[in-house]
Amino acid sequence: MVAADARYDRLTLVTDFICFNVGGTPSQFKSINVPSRLPVPVTAGLQASEGMNVNAIIWTIAGGYTLRDGD
Repeated sequence: MVAADARYDRLTLVTDFICFNVGGTPSQFKSINVPSRLPVPVTAGLQASEGMNVNAIIWTIAGGYTLRDGD
């Protein structure tokens, strides 16, 4: 992340830049044991793998003008 601002007399220029890369490795599981009030626990066989990856680049720029300057 980088941010900057510049001023000249009554003019203002503001900018910022954000770049990120967030990721997670997949986790795997093979079975789920569901406790229940039944005498025999319920087991479900399942194979799954989930992961995530987020990439973003955000650049913002804005300008301004001071109409009135006071104490």
